[in-house]
Amino acid sequence: MKNIFYLFAAPVILLLACGSPVKQPLDKLIGQRDSLKTLYDSIGMQIAELEQQIAELDTAFKPSMVAVMQVTRGNFDSYFSVQGSVNCDKNALILPEIPGIVRSIFVREGDRVSEGQKLMQIDDVLIREQWQQAELNLSLARDLFARQEALWKQKIGSEVQFLQAKNNMENAEKAVEMVKTQLNKSIVTAPFSGTVDKVNVKIGEMATQMMPVLQIVDLGNMYIEADVSENYLAFVNNGSKVQVLFPGMDTIQSAVKRVSNIIKPENRTFEITVDLPSGNLIKPNLVGSVRLNDYHADSVVIIPSSIIMRDAENREFVFAAISEGELMKAKKVIIESGRAYNGQSIVLSGLSGQEMVVSQGARKLVDGQVIRTGNGTEPVAASRN
Repeated sequence: MKNIFYLFAAPVILLLACGSPVKQPLDKLIGQRDSLKTLYDSIGMQIAELEQQIAELDTAFKPSMVAVMQVTRGNFDSYFSVQGSVNCDKNALILPEIPGIVRSIFVREGDRVSEGQKLMQIDDVLIREQWQQAELNLSLARDLFARQEALWKQKIGSEVQFLQAKNNMENAEKAVEMVKTQLNKSIVTAPFSGTVDKVNVKIGEMATQMMPVLQIVDLGNMYIEADVSENYLAFVNNGSKVQVLFPGMDTIQSAVKRVSNIIKPENRTFEITVDLPSGNLIKPNLVGSVRLNDYHADSVVIIPSSIIMRDAENREFVFAAISEGELMKAKKVIIESGRAYNGQSIVLSGLSGQEMVVSQGARKLVDGQVIRTGNGTEPVAASRN
């Protein structure tokens, strides 16, 4: 009994020494800490032995309550995330080809339009007057050319007069075609089939070539573009599987469509493009998160990272729940963990995947301590994607 009291009293003396206002060298403090840890483990073992003896003799003794979980094997994936913005190929701001007063608007916001459909009419009164005048000039030029050609066939007049009349007629024809082109430009048409998203002018307002008059969008070909750090260049290829997450939406499974061949010097990133399904909730310029897989392992032992502890020798360990007769004990198992992600860690050695481990209440246990389990028993997840 004296020995046991001595062991309990020793930490108190050491703690009082450590609490002295005198500053100690770092190596001395580390040595004191390691000594305390060793002493703590020794005391814990003695407590465990006493509890076992008490449990065998005292029917009213209640061991420490813990929760346990079944360790299993499964696939392990880890990801990294980047932010991206949604875009589409058919999203156009429509500019008038000629300036003028808006006389008619044939569509409203939200209307579905077809390629080539009339959207807006720019005032064309002056252009029509120019067209009429050009037609008169062409008629006169053709008449003069016909007369000159008839004379030329009769060997009357000079060749220069004939060629000049022909040239005047051809110029008049070109002038008519130019005016017709201008007349056609007064009608704003849809460059592709889509939906009118915005009408920016009203009838009677001035439309200029510097301000878009309409916006048309087709959401049939959506994609998200994101910049990825060059540190992940080895993990991203065309066809790499990704997950796209938008606020309030289900996770979208997709793949990388294109990887840029250029590293941007200003931020040391490269651009990737990921196709998206068409849907009412996904809009151009919507910001989302793109998760890319940077590690995958098949059939590995996975446990929660939170149950992994370190002992005085800086070794990683967990407590396994083992049965010894009618008692259940906590057994310290030294492990080596690997990659961790989303609160889960791979166990490289120490566990086979068939053990029961303590998931809650392990911080207060010592090796060999008698335990009991409550309703917290649960299986460990096989895979965390």
